[in-house]
Amino acid sequence: MDVSLSPLVALLLVALLSRLILVLATRTTKGGSPSSGDDDGRRRLPPSPPGLPLLGHLPLLLGSLPHRRLQAMTASHGPVVLLRMGRVPTVVASSAAAAQEVMKARDLAYASRPSLRMAERLLYGRDMAFAPYGEHWRQARRVSVLHLLSHRRVLSFRRAREQEAAAMVARVSRARAAVNLNAALISYSSGIISRAALGVADVRTYGLDGGGGAAGENLTKLFDDFEALLGTVTVGSCCRGWRGSTR
Repeated sequence: MDVSLSPLVALLLVALLSRLILVLATRTTKGGSPSSGDDDGRRRLPPSPPGLPLLGHLPLLLGSLPHRRLQAMTASHGPVVLLRMGRVPTVVASSAAAAQEVMKARDLAYASRPSLRMAERLLYGRDMAFAPYGEHWRQARRVSVLHLLSHRRVLSFRRAREQEAAAMVARVSRARAAVNLNAALISYSSGIISRAALGVADVRTYGLDGGGGAAGENLTKLFDDFEALLGTVTVGSCCRGWRGSTR
């Protein structure tokens, strides 16, 4: 069935659509110059570069070198910049003075963390690294400091650190060619963590010491996939209205 619109109706639809896009763009890209504590009661927000409706500033960070793009933004807008990751406002502090203000002078105000759906799904909300600041985080931190990071426990892992460091140096020496230090250091840290969590006997049993054949490769791949998923940003994390679609 053919549907035709009169020129007047088509013009009205185009005008309404243009108005909607303009309103969305204004709300999304509005900078942070409104005053804080003034008579109008509005908050003072940091400066913000132009963004896109719905997506915000996400397209500006695409590519393999997002830190270069952040550097360019701060060069134009100052050391403190407001970005919108979709519909989530994000403040970037890029200078030493701004970082000290956030991490030291106003530590409690910025101590919490946003809720990440992927971390909730993979860690069941029982971890410490991604937990928001609160009673659970304080208890988990207290347990970690007491049982994992105390002076006595750190000294107990000294032998494991020395052996893993010697193994890494031996692998680099045997290569006799260019070596990917990133992969070598990741393997070194993974070996220490695995031995601290499982013990040297279980590390050898599961093949995490590099001599377990297919079993060790499968388990290592499982850990790699877990880390990749944990670093994935879901649509629901950036667009709050779509959060239910990630469940």
